[in-house]
Amino acid sequence: DYRYINRDLLKREIDDLNRHNKIPTIHRKERHRLNLIKVIYWTCLQLDSDILAEMSTLPPTSITKYQGDIVYPEGVYEHAPDPPHQPEVGPEDEPPKYIYSSLISLRILLNGAHNSLYGAMGNPKNNIYNTAKTMVDIVKIWRGVLPSILKWHDKEPPSTDLNIARLRAKVYGAWYVVLRPVLFMALEKIKEPPPREASSHGNSPAAAGGPFAIPTAGTRYTSRGLVDPSESNTQRTELIELSHQCIEAAIQSTIAFDRVGAAPDSPYEDYVSTRKGRLIVTNILGTLHAQFGNMIVLAAVWNSPLREWLSHRRESSLNEHNLCQLFRRTIAILDEMAPNSPILRIDTEILRHIYRELGLKLLA
Repeated sequence: DYRYINRDLLKREIDDLNRHNKIPTIHRKERHRLNLIKVIYWTCLQLDSDILAEMSTLPPTSITKYQGDIVYPEGVYEHAPDPPHQPEVGPEDEPPKYIYSSLISLRILLNGAHNSLYGAMGNPKNNIYNTAKTMVDIVKIWRGVLPSILKWHDKEPPSTDLNIARLRAKVYGAWYVVLRPVLFMALEKIKEPPPREASSHGNSPAAAGGPFAIPTAGTRYTSRGLVDPSESNTQRTELIELSHQCIEAAIQSTIAFDRVGAAPDSPYEDYVSTRKGRLIVTNILGTLHAQFGNMIVLAAVWNSPLREWLSHRRESSLNEHNLCQLFRRTIAILDEMAPNSPILRIDTEILRHIYRELGLKLLA
């Protein structure tokens, strides 16, 4: 079991690995050995956390207890740099190291998100909402200080490089996981579509503030009203904006590996995967089961009044054509792996059923 890899070594060398203690001068070979232990620890922590994120009923291990004591491996940055001191990434071996460091940082953030946003039942919704906003701001700031060689725009097609695709998938995955509780709040609160006047008249209260504005105070609804009347228009607008970000992150996370191995200048349209060969990642079950979960959430949004509020945004990717294509590509990749996994086989069957229930075009 990977949880126990080098367990005795970790215990014996804990003083050497503790970031609060000075590491004595040691021989180069011993230093290299200790560095390998650090690599093993952080790799195992990522695997452990990824598995628990998708199968929360499994008993957790105690590996995360030591993440505050074990330093990062040498050659991997301790923290994302501040913009004024951002190092230039020049040598060919630097991007993989920075990506590894980034994946560790994002995993720590995700572990914190799971504990803060999903761990304690009965946590006041205001606390969850504010925590989610704070965490998503951290992700934005963190992404903003990535080296130029790793920066990208959201409208870019998925990367053809596996390591960069992993980084982007983890960034969007973190964004999605952090904002998912906010999306669930929106699904609970929004019980009706926007007023017809808001969608058809340019001089309506909604249109006055742009295509995504919320009706002004005094607008009345039924007892199933849009949102809690105690909330301000600004808060309502923010709730829908964060829901939009969550959905876009879910889509980008789902398609992150769709061009791995393809030519860099190859086209990518309609969410049709151009990946060359079988997808090889550390935790293929977790990766694909997460994509399945993303589609479940997108289907729930599509089948709710929230969809029409989101459709007011011109930049929203959630429309019937895109959802149909996303179902097709996700079912196809799950089908590819299903012979080796009963879980993925069941996931495939569930998605096929939802696809039909939503009234989308039948699969060819």
